[in-house]
Amino acid sequence: MKYSFVIPTYNNKRLLENTLEALHHQEGFGKDEYQAVIVDDGSDDNTHQIIEKQNRNYNLKYIFLDRMTDSCRAKARNCGWKNADGEIIIFIDSDIIVKRNYLSQLTGCYEMESNMVVFGTRLMLQDDIETEEISNGEIFRKYKFDRSKAEYFEHRHYLFNTMSYNINCFLDPWLYAYSCNVAIPRKIINEERGFDENYKGWGVEDLELSYKIYLKGVKFVFNSNLEAFHQNHTRATNVNVKSGVYNAECFIRKYPDALKIFPHEVKKLLLIGGLEHDFTGMQEEVEYIGKKIEACLPPNTKCNKTEIIEFKNKADIDKIKAKIKKLTASSDIRIIVNDYVEDTDLGIWIQLLDKSGSVPLYFVMSKKLNAPGFPGP
Repeated sequence: MKYSFVIPTYNNKRLLENTLEALHHQEGFGKDEYQAVIVDDGSDDNTHQIIEKQNRNYNLKYIFLDRMTDSCRAKARNCGWKNADGEIIIFIDSDIIVKRNYLSQLTGCYEMESNMVVFGTRLMLQDDIETEEISNGEIFRKYKFDRSKAEYFEHRHYLFNTMSYNINCFLDPWLYAYSCNVAIPRKIINEERGFDENYKGWGVEDLELSYKIYLKGVKFVFNSNLEAFHQNHTRATNVNVKSGVYNAECFIRKYPDALKIFPHEVKKLLLIGGLEHDFTGMQEEVEYIGKKIEACLPPNTKCNKTEIIEFKNKADIDKIKAKIKKLTASSDIRIIVNDYVEDTDLGIWIQLLDKSGSVPLYFVMSKKLNAPGFPGP
């Protein structure tokens, strides 16, 4: 078994049905190559009925946990990966819809480097999705992961647009690997013993695991094509914010040297940033965070000399790579790569480069915005 999707759920059967339908349509993978491990954290909405009737071209394990005082996402996810059979554990939530080439995208990454964490982003949908839209592919024609749907971008898109889609340009790449869409080799999770189950409520337990993995020297890679839809649903926002802030404060006390370049309040915003569905409620905070990050970019991304590389012809990829490789050998040049092709391994390849010289700023041009929240070339 190559891949295991670990999906915790609690009273979320309507959205879970869509999540599982998307897994049914993975292109190029047979039933023995991937599985879903559903960890039902004590639902009382008959979630199991959805599992029983679901179409699937994959193996499935359904685990029911009794609802206890210590029930939490971390505990459910730990139960999931420990009972998974895959070499690569993919954590998604029960409101996530992955694209049909999701596993193909992951395979391309892990063929380049096996010992790394790979993560993607989301479009935050505002309309309800019918299962038929997933089965017939209409959802993928209706919603494009480009600037034409910028109003659905989550806050990480804004940061990557402003800074770079090369996660090596950030001092804390682990900070953006959310458990709603992240893949981690099982052996790495096992070494860290999974998630800390002392985090209750919403948020931060996934970032702590990422931080511990990062401290061990494991590479983090952002795949701009490893995208997913986050389904629209009502969330107990006040409760989530309260528990998210509490968990962020616990993390800061536990790891005082993490994010040490930021003041305390900004640390909390960074750690609970995934709570917002779009730019609207977090515009000023994201802009402030972006400025703080930009001020702390590695020195070799802020040189006076700049070289701009425009990748517009897929046939030129070898020449483009050779040019980038040559330029990165120097530490006194700012390299900007604008990718108009986007269906090659260039973005992953750039992130796997040795960081001893210049670190290229890499931009996915179909997602490039002129200003926050506004489409532009």
